[in-house]
Amino acid sequence: MNQTSTLNQKLFIILILLIPLMSCQNLIDTPSLSCPSMKMMVNIGETTRVMNFVSNVIFNQHTDSGGIKFMSTEATCDSFKVLLNLRDTLYTDLELTNDSLHLRTYEFMKGVKNDGLVIIAIATPQGYKFLETDTSSITIRRINTKNQTVTGFFYLETGNKAKVATGTFENTCYVRLE
Repeated sequence: MNQTSTLNQKLFIILILLIPLMSCQNLIDTPSLSCPSMKMMVNIGETTRVMNFVSNVIFNQHTDSGGIKFMSTEATCDSFKVLLNLRDTLYTDLELTNDSLHLRTYEFMKGVKNDGLVIIAIATPQGYKFLETDTSSITIRRINTKNQTVTGFFYLETGNKAKVATGTFENTCYVRLE
């Protein structure tokens, strides 16, 4: 009888220790960053690279009269990374609830416009060296809200056209943040 009591006490202690671990489980199903149908190509000068998907997020900023939608995308390869950041126009509260973006060209001009910023960072042994964007654009050609994918192309120019990059992204998966 004493062995059973000792065993029950040990099981009780183990159970007490496991309860905090079970309560730390994440109950939110975070989407997978796997995006097998995604294709992204970047051309810098004479070099063309196939990019690896890192992330793509669409999110809102609420205002008194509706809100603005944003999209932020990141992809990498062995020698650089590309970041695409776009800011869409004002939406009503009802329009903010869907995933769509306007099919148009979003532009960035240093000191003038900031709707479509493309950033390239070159890999170095110390990390990444970000190039200064002078002019860039992101064109959204298609957005599939059912499959949560977006397709388009982009352009980047650094000061004095020292670096010019162009690229395409096709069926790039996105995650919607509320």
